[in-house]
Amino acid sequence: MDLLILQNTQMLELMLKTEPDIEKTVKSFVLMEDVKSSGNIISWNEMLDRGNSLNDSVLTEKEKEQAVNQACMLIYTSGTTGPPKGIYKVLSHF
Repeated sequence: MDLLILQNTQMLELMLKTEPDIEKTVKSFVLMEDVKSSGNIISWNEMLDRGNSLNDSVLTEKEKEQAVNQACMLIYTSGTTGPPKGIYKVLSHF
């Protein structure tokens, strides 16, 4: 997985506590709160800044590499009324 977007440091710590091996499969953790980047943890704003610094040709090439059957994102609920869970359908790039 390229990115795992979490609300804040507290959610990241909970995720790492309950799923300690997740760091082996996630390239970068993006936190919605403003944090100082450290290793593979960055803030949402820094992710946007990094994206804005890339040439549009990078995105065009990435789009060409995608296939219809590849997942673009999985969405999980917050678990407000129970444990967090994924949606039933995987959203694609198309």
